[in-house]
Amino acid sequence: MLRFKLILEVIEQENLLANAAEKGAYLKSKLQEAMKDRPQLSNLRGKDYL
Repeated sequence: MLRFKLILEVIEQENLLANAAEKGAYLKSKLQEAMKDRPQLSNLRGKDYL
């Protein structure tokens, strides 16, 4: 139980959720840009595409 609490504290202290959301939005925007020039990339799905 203590280990789980410490892990959650690290996640909060290092702002990992917000960082992941920011990086995900950046990646999604770059993939959408790449799709414009490449017709073989036809289906970008929001979350969980990695």
